[in-house]
Amino acid sequence: MNLPALAIQGPRGSSRQGERGFSLTDVMVASTIFLFVIGGVLTAHYSGMSMYKLMQEKLGANGATRKAFNILNTEIRSAASFRIGTGSATAFTELGVNTAQQANSIQLYPTTDTNNFIRYYRDTADKALKRLTSSAPTPTIVAEAISNTYIFTCENFAGTILTNRTGSCVVGIKLQYYQLPGSNIPIGTGKYYKTYQLETKVNVRADN
Repeated sequence: MNLPALAIQGPRGSSRQGERGFSLTDVMVASTIFLFVIGGVLTAHYSGMSMYKLMQEKLGANGATRKAFNILNTEIRSAASFRIGTGSATAFTELGVNTAQQANSIQLYPTTDTNNFIRYYRDTADKALKRLTSSAPTPTIVAEAISNTYIFTCENFAGTILTNRTGSCVVGIKLQYYQLPGSNIPIGTGKYYKTYQLETKVNVRADN
C-alpha cells in the first residue's frame, strides 16, 4: 500500500515545500552593500566634523585678530605723531627723505614728548608683529605667522605710497598670514585657504 507524502505546513498553513535559504553569494552581496552604506555615512560625518572644525578655527582667528587690530587702530588714531621705519626690540630708525614710506615698523608718540612712545614691529626671527612701549620695553606678540615684510605704509588719499611723509598722509596696515592665527592650519597655494589677510587704513588725529 502506497502512502501519500506529507507536506510540512508552516505558519497559517502555508507549505514550506520549494522554499530555499540565502546562498553565500546573496549574503556577500548584501554585506557589501551594507558596508558601502555605512562607509558613506561615516565619510559624510567625518567631512562634516572637519568642516565644522575649520570654520570654528577661522571664526576664532578672526575674533582674536580683529581685537588686536582694534587696539592698533585706536593707538594710531589717538597719537600726536608717528614715524615709519625699520624697528626691532632695541632700536628704531625712521625712513629717510625721498624714500618709499613702507617698512616693518611704526613708532607712535602719544604726546609731544618723543621719549614717550609705542612701537609696533615685525620680528624677522619669528615673523610675529610685536608691540612695546618706552615704559614697558618687553615686547608682546600682537599677531603671529606674518609673511609680508612691509606692514606699515604712509599713503595719500588715493592709496599711493608716498616718498615723503606729510601731515595729511594715511597710515596703511596690511597683515598677510601664512598660517591661520591660533592654529596649525597652513595657508597658501594648494591649501584649504589660499589667502588670509587683514588690511586697513587709519587717519592720524594730528601729525608733526
